[in-house]
Amino acid sequence: MFWEQITVDQFAAAREICGGVCVIPIGCLEKHGNQLPLGTDILTARTAVARAAEKSEVMVFPYLPFGIVSEVKHKLGTIALSSQLQYHMLEELCEEIARNGFHKILFVNGHGGNTNFLRYFSQSRHEHPCDYTVFTYELFRKTPEQEAAFLALNGPVKESGHADIYETSVVMAIAPEQVHMEALRPQDGRSLGRMDAYAKLGAYSGISWYASYPYQMAGDPSDATAQKGELLLNGFVENLAHLFDLLKNSDLPGELQEEFYMQCDTPQA
Repeated sequence: MFWEQITVDQFAAAREICGGVCVIPIGCLEKHGNQLPLGTDILTARTAVARAAEKSEVMVFPYLPFGIVSEVKHKLGTIALSSQLQYHMLEELCEEIARNGFHKILFVNGHGGNTNFLRYFSQSRHEHPCDYTVFTYELFRKTPEQEAAFLALNGPVKESGHADIYETSVVMAIAPEQVHMEALRPQDGRSLGRMDAYAKLGAYSGISWYASYPYQMAGDPSDATAQKGELLLNGFVENLAHLFDLLKNSDLPGELQEEFYMQCDTPQA
């Protein structure tokens, strides 16, 4: 069910049905090659969460369109709010969600640039006691069996990472009218390798993404199809539904969190 669609009189019962689990699809607004919409990450996360919620009911919060995209400010359409603002926004959002009785909060992330930020946010919840637990989940996670099924249909994927055959196929399945393959520039998806020497030695810099993929596409999505997208999307939905079930049926993370807080009050060797 969707937070914005229920009435105040339905809220308490909905919270019980959902087992106190609130799911927040999160993405960003940025260029996805020339063939995909700026809101690709939001569209895919929201759609997968909505379909999974049909299998295992949770409360779906309206999506968050903001993400960590300061490295993409050189492209039109990017909305890059400061990381400090986004951190405080997530903190207050979680506190408000918990105040309304949802103490298991899951961010389903459709944008790779958010990954480290969301994990840091989740980890920082232990700086002081709080009455909710934050989980993060990467939407494009696939089981080995799901990856094998995609490769059996598609063949080997030489390069990928952004606006690639995976993302393009999924958007073709969800909203084909928003895909413009006639505008695709396959050459833009090849890594320029300008900082490969650093990467080979394990060094990362915030400019590393721009150094390799300044055109905001990693990989060649020329062979993307809606059939491949449906295969991927079905896997995402299946994985999320299993996670929703676990979150609803287990209080272990919250119990461990309380145990941790108690030991923090009287630390021992």
